[in-house]
Amino acid sequence: MTKRELAAFAVATGATMALTLAVAWPSILSATDARAVQQAKPAPPVLRVGGCELRARPAATDYKAGDTPTVIVEAINTSDQPIKLEATVRMMSGQKSSGLSRIMVLPKEAWKDACPVSLAPGERTSVELATGTKVAAGTNVTLTLTVGDKQVSFAGFSVPAPAPAKKAPAQAN
Repeated sequence: MTKRELAAFAVATGATMALTLAVAWPSILSATDARAVQQAKPAPPVLRVGGCELRARPAATDYKAGDTPTVIVEAINTSDQPIKLEATVRMMSGQKSSGLSRIMVLPKEAWKDACPVSLAPGERTSVELATGTKVAAGTNVTLTLTVGDKQVSFAGFSVPAPAPAKKAPAQAN
């Protein structure tokens, strides 16, 4: 290897190192303890219809098999006119598909309820709706809020399936 080839090799190596540091350095400098970092929660989706803002959320954050979800719907009249509208809250449920399956399992409507909203200008109200429908183990559940032709999914969760029973160890004689 000649001095010229060695110099070209050294320049290419230095350039590669400089590029690697330029790309990686910002993430190295901002490295923090993962436990100390607070995750920003996304804002709940808002359904805006004719001067009214509707938000919905499940009352709990974690559901197990046999639980009956409760939904809280909040409505705010942002206009200077009284508002009357009919919102629908729907719970869809479907079995989790097998990891080996190529066919997606379509969810079915497990529960739905009408939520009439009547608000004076600037008024705010909150309604709690109990579904009365137990969620089954091993299902995916989606909650949606609909007014007319506008719809928003405001929650989705998986209900864990029970862990398989462990076999008792064989006894040696």
